[in-house]
Amino acid sequence: MNTKHLIFGFLVLGVLFWGCCEEKNYYNEIESATIVNSVKDMALPDSSEISFSRFRINILMQTITFAKYTPSFFIQKSYAFSCYYDYLGLKKRVTKFELTCDKDILGTQAGKDLSKYLIFYYAYNNPQELGITKEVYLDKVNNQEHFYNFTMRFKEKILSDEYLKFYLHIELEDSTALKSQTNYVKIIK
Repeated sequence: MNTKHLIFGFLVLGVLFWGCCEEKNYYNEIESATIVNSVKDMALPDSSEISFSRFRINILMQTITFAKYTPSFFIQKSYAFSCYYDYLGLKKRVTKFELTCDKDILGTQAGKDLSKYLIFYYAYNNPQELGITKEVYLDKVNNQEHFYNFTMRFKEKILSDEYLKFYLHIELEDSTALKSQTNYVKIIK
């Protein structure tokens, strides 16, 4: 067997492995965002009272998946051994994330961002999970598939005898604003 046959054989294998696959990359777009006062995975009804240690706010994001499709110009894909699809991240990245409250808490005025006091968790009941910062959370949301629903909790104890309502404001890179608010909740010792 000479060198020309060997090179030709590698070219054919290359076409079979890569050339016959359609380029099928995909990305997600956030359609809406909702926040809910919760204990574990259960939403709290309006005007609930809950201990600080059990209080969480869940973020639920609805997304739509879009495929970026480029057909193959070589052999049909049914002759390919395997094809790989890449996740491209969010079509419109999250550029702003704020959680505010209707009352003064944690030394912060009502209506001002509280996200520096938050820890984000992917799974509520995972004792091994240490939690992540807002910046790490936004990196996961913008760049990794299936990281849209999280649980937040406050790092510091909230001292308030009043019912509180929290507001979420998310802004995407095209200036689309997504807003949500919780029911009223009273956080007790």
